[in-house]
Amino acid sequence: MWGDSEGAYSLTSSDDLSKCLYQTTGPAHIPYNDSRWQQLLLHYDRLVHLHSATLSTHDDVVGTACAQCAKYSATSSNLAALTLHISRMLRDLQSDLEHYSNNSNEGGDGKHRIIIIGKARATCGALNLLRLLSHETIVQACDSAKAQDTTNTTTNNQDGANYYSEQPTAAGNDTNYLLKESFTYRSRQSSGSGDQENDAAVQIISTMMLFLSTVGKTTTTT
Repeated sequence: MWGDSEGAYSLTSSDDLSKCLYQTTGPAHIPYNDSRWQQLLLHYDRLVHLHSATLSTHDDVVGTACAQCAKYSATSSNLAALTLHISRMLRDLQSDLEHYSNNSNEGGDGKHRIIIIGKARATCGALNLLRLLSHETIVQACDSAKAQDTTNTTTNNQDGANYYSEQPTAAGNDTNYLLKESFTYRSRQSSGSGDQENDAAVQIISTMMLFLSTVGKTTTTT
């Protein structure tokens, strides 16, 4: 198996990758074009081996990053920015695969294969990170809504009997609202700068479907 599994399982808070994770999952907005995203994704050899469970006595870097992401992604747009980057990486890889399949009889196959393998590994690392962060964000969004539901719907009256409150669930604790906000990238630039809001969930889903269809076609034709 490729990658640095030992490095992934022995992360400490002082590690460069840990610092990148803490910054990009924290409360501060990291713009889509910020170089910190590239710095994070260049650690793909360890990102691909990250796991949500702590397997050592070292700092629970992954758990902390996941908890931060779940807490702040709806307001920071950082999870959405990461999702957009991974969508771009998948589109780039899909394009290379399609080009390689259509031109496999031409020279330079070895060079193209190396490029594709490198991009595939970087994309795998990024996807594993997205899997971990998205899972925790979705779980926490659902738990938050359930907790709000329990608080708002069941109350004791003066006789001690339970009754259902008519109060609606607060928008900030609604699962759909929280997830929509978490996967919507909102630029902090001025309103005249163009792309202010981007649905990262739609992009990653459509890109994955296109990628899978391309992989299916290239597999059957080679």
